[in-house]
Amino acid sequence: MSLNKAFYAVRKGRKPGIYLSWPECLKQVSEFKGAEYKKFSSLVDAEDFITFKEKFLDKLNTYLVFCDGGSRSNPGIAGCGAAILLNNKIISSSYEYLGKKVTNNVAEYKGLILGMNIALANDLNTIEVLMDSNLIVKQMKNEWKVHEPDLQVLHKSAKDKSSNFLDFKINYIPRERNSIADELANLAMDLSKQN
Repeated sequence: MSLNKAFYAVRKGRKPGIYLSWPECLKQVSEFKGAEYKKFSSLVDAEDFITFKEKFLDKLNTYLVFCDGGSRSNPGIAGCGAAILLNNKIISSSYEYLGKKVTNNVAEYKGLILGMNIALANDLNTIEVLMDSNLIVKQMKNEWKVHEPDLQVLHKSAKDKSSNFLDFKINYIPRERNSIADELANLAMDLSKQN
């Protein structure tokens, strides 16, 4: 039994599904317009890739708030970004440069707060936040404690802000599913070159 088993997940192709070899996957995606596929080492991750759209992006009439924050060198040049999608279309987005000595976790919290601010500015009262920071999601759900003083302040601010919504949900998504907010956070970090 091979320890390096690969799973090729085809989300969009001739026949969506999970394939155990690259040639099988290639048959489904080669010259297929808009093909979506990826290689995984775990069957669970491959299945998640295929079902993600059904779980999140295809939720009709649900405001999905994708948030992200990042720090180059951690701590280092940092930025955050957030985008609101409704029925798979971006209705609002923003990004913010955070400085040159900011940690990744601080940037992630700032991304969450930015996302909530955008939602409130758009008069939304029901949102589902999606982030690739398991730490922030677990802390917001009160499943993990917040130990760092800097994060305690941001956590309290985020919790207070979340109470402004009639319905506030927050869930973890893998990093590759958060490309919209990730791109915005990187745009924000690139602003450091102008300062």
